[in-house]
Amino acid sequence: HDFRFVTINRSMAMQTVFLMSAQAGCFAALASMCAKLATSSETLLTSLLPDQTQMFGVDQTLLVSAITRVFCFALVFLCNSLMWTTFVKALQASSSTVEVTLVNSAANFLVTAFIGCMVFGESLSLLWWSGASCLLIGLLLMQHDASPSTSVSREKKGE
Repeated sequence: HDFRFVTINRSMAMQTVFLMSAQAGCFAALASMCAKLATSSETLLTSLLPDQTQMFGVDQTLLVSAITRVFCFALVFLCNSLMWTTFVKALQASSSTVEVTLVNSAANFLVTAFIGCMVFGESLSLLWWSGASCLLIGLLLMQHDASPSTSVSREKKGE
């Protein structure tokens, strides 16, 4: 009974660490998107406000753009705060800083690519997809190696 309880607790702890690490990466990607929207006038008007530039006059478009920039700038700080909070909590809950950093980086990488495609109309090359695949395979291998059943069986062998 002890080993089953330990396995369940470790499994839940690993899932929590994984989710917090992934959340931190997503918040980092969102912060980057908000920073790009807040600092690039062309990107902001073409990506976020395409219909408003047609609908409003010049003065109103500038006002909407300025308000949106300030809002995006505030979101940069909010997303970065959330990213650091979840990243530090994941580091505290994990036994491996490497795992947390890898999951965080992978989530940031993938969400940034998704945002680039969906919001900014960027395209991804075959080389990018190859690199992303290698990253995900490495993450899966690392996660499999750190699975609770492997850890418990190692502990049993050590006793």
